[in-house]
Amino acid sequence: MSELLEPPVVHASTPFDPAGKTINQVARHIGRILRRFELEPVWIIAANVANDPNEDWYGLAGSRDWPDGLSARRRLVLSIAHVNSEGWIIQVDLIQFVELGEAGHWKSQPVLRVKTRSRTQAWATAAVVSQMLALD
Repeated sequence: MSELLEPPVVHASTPFDPAGKTINQVARHIGRILRRFELEPVWIIAANVANDPNEDWYGLAGSRDWPDGLSARRRLVLSIAHVNSEGWIIQVDLIQFVELGEAGHWKSQPVLRVKTRSRTQAWATAAVVSQMLALD
């Protein structure tokens, strides 16, 4: 039977406000915090690692400012997925409603990705990232 593990907690002594920072700066900061908690991700990167100008396809470029102006129609979400390359991916996406006349649609753009080696590490990492970015 699986054992439920208590995730590490980011203490109030580690304040973090991503406003005014680039996605790459946020990724580096989160990486340092994860290593401090001995979670040691395989890597943590901007989703659009190549800085491709087609952000609708590849996600937000690492050189872009961290998304702000979040609301019910523009928010960050976190997900965890098992991937074929022997690991787990924690992904932060920007979800926003795009109005088109009287209608519209929801748009999702990847922002940040973290790769871990195990399911337990992925869930513990997601808990820390979620708390740091105030997604919980």
